[in-house]
Amino acid sequence: MKSKLRKRFSLEPVTVFLLLTLLTIIISGIGHLLDWQATYTTINMATGATETVLVTVENLFSVNGIRYIISNSVSNFASFAPLATLIIAFMGVGVLEKSGLFHRLFGNIKEAPVKLITFFIILLSILSSIFGDVGFVLLMPLSALIFMLIGRNPVAGVIASFAGITGGAGANLFISSLDMNLATFTDLAAKLIDPAYVVNANSNWFFIITATLLLSLVGTFITEKWIVPRLGEYKVYDIIEDLNEQKVINEKRGLIFAGISTVIFLSLIIYLIIPGLPGSGILLNSGEENYLDQLLGFNSYFSQGIPFIFSLLLLIPGLFYGIGSGTISSDKDFTNAINSAMKDISKILILMFFVAQFIAVFKQTNIGLLINVALVNFIEATEFQGLALVLLVFFVAMLGNLFITSTTTKWMIMAPVIVPLGMMSNITPEYMQAVFRAGDSITNGVTPLLAYFVVFIALVNKYNSLAKKPVTYMKAIKMIYPYAISFGLIWLILLIAWFIIGLPIGPNVYPLM
Repeated sequence: MKSKLRKRFSLEPVTVFLLLTLLTIIISGIGHLLDWQATYTTINMATGATETVLVTVENLFSVNGIRYIISNSVSNFASFAPLATLIIAFMGVGVLEKSGLFHRLFGNIKEAPVKLITFFIILLSILSSIFGDVGFVLLMPLSALIFMLIGRNPVAGVIASFAGITGGAGANLFISSLDMNLATFTDLAAKLIDPAYVVNANSNWFFIITATLLLSLVGTFITEKWIVPRLGEYKVYDIIEDLNEQKVINEKRGLIFAGISTVIFLSLIIYLIIPGLPGSGILLNSGEENYLDQLLGFNSYFSQGIPFIFSLLLLIPGLFYGIGSGTISSDKDFTNAINSAMKDISKILILMFFVAQFIAVFKQTNIGLLINVALVNFIEATEFQGLALVLLVFFVAMLGNLFITSTTTKWMIMAPVIVPLGMMSNITPEYMQAVFRAGDSITNGVTPLLAYFVVFIALVNKYNSLAKKPVTYMKAIKMIYPYAISFGLIWLILLIAWFIIGLPIGPNVYPLM
C-alpha cells in the first residue's frame, strides 16, 4: 500500500512547477481579498536618508493577471537566466570533452585519493560564487565528468558541486562582489546610528575563510559517507567509450596548440580588464570608482560576460587541441562536438519553461517580498538582544531565503532594521552582516525559487539515465537536505563560537563593539 501511495504522489518536476504556479496565482487572489500589504524602511543610496516603501500583493487571479501571464510567458522564458547561460556553457564543455583534452588533462587524476578529489570539487564550487552563477553551468557538469572518469557515479559529482555552490554561497576565500554589495547596505544602515561609522568590503573575510574550509571538509564527509554509498555503482559509458575510440594522431602537438591558444586568450582577457593602458579596460564599468566594482559590479561588462568567457576558456583550448591532435579534423567534427552536449537538452528546455513561469509569476505577486517584510517586522517587534537577536536573525534569514533568493534584495530590506538593532545591543554591523549571510546560504539548495535548481535536476536526470525512474523534484531535495542540515549547523556553530570567544571576523573587526 505504501509503495502504491508513493508512486501515486511521485510527481514529475514539470508537474510540480505547474502546480506551484497555479497555487501562487490562487494565493495572490486570496491575498488581494484580504488586502495583504506591508511597509518597510529602505535607505536612499544617494542621500543616506530613510524612505518608507509600501508593498501590496499583486492579484494575478484576475483579468489583468491572466493578461500578464499570457502576454509575458514568452518573454519570461526568453529572459530566464539559466537558459542562455546553460547553452553557452554546454558548448564549451562539449568541445573540451569530445576533443579529448578533458581526458588528457584529468586522466592522471585517477591516481589521486577520491576524498581529495571530492574536497576540491566542493571547494571550487564554493569559490565559484566570485564569478556569479557560472558554477551551476560549468562546474556541475565538469564535476560529473570527473567522477565518471575516476569510475564513480557522476550524480554524486553533480550533487557535491551543487551543495557547495548553494550552501557555501556566503563563504569564500576571496573578497567578491557579494561582499561589496552587502557592505554598501551595511554601511548605510550603520550610519543611521553612528554617521561616522565605516563598513569595509573585507569586514567578514576571516569568518568566510574559516567557513569555506569547514564547509568543504563537512561536504566531503557527507558525499563520501552518505551520498556515494546510497547512489551505488554506475556503468561508465559515453565519455570513456568515445575516448577509447578516438584516434589521436599527435597528442603532443595538440597540447602545444591548446597551451598557446589558452595563453593568448587569457592574455587578451587580462588586458581587457586592466585600466589605464592603450585600448585596455573595455570590459570594465568606467562609471565606478572602485576597481572591484568596475570589474565585478552589476553593470560590469566582464561580470555580465563571465559565462561566455569561461565557456570560451573551455572551447578554445579544446578546439585547438583537437586540431593539433587530429581529433577535430573538420568543421563537421567541431559542430558535432558542440552538439554532443546538447543531445539531451530538450527535456531541460521544457522544464525550464515551467520553472521560468513559476519564478516570474511568484515575483510579480510580491508574496515573497511581503513574507520577508513580515519577518523583518517580527524581528523588530521581539526586541531581542545579544545572542538571542543573533539566533533570531540567523533563522529569519534562512526562512526568508525560501521566498526571495536575491541576497542583496533581502539585505536591502533587512539591514536598516537589523544593523541598528544590533548596534543598540552592542553588536557590530559587520557581525550582523555575517549572521545574515550565513543564514541566507543554508536554504539556497532547497528552494524552488532558485532559478538554477532546474539545471541541477536536469543534470541529475541526465546521468541517472540508467535508472528505472527519473529523479523527481522531491528526490532531488532529499539529495541536498543532508548538506543543508549539516552546513546549517556549521554556520551556526561558527557564529556562536565567534560571538562568545570574540574572535575577529575581519581585519580589526570584532563581533562586539
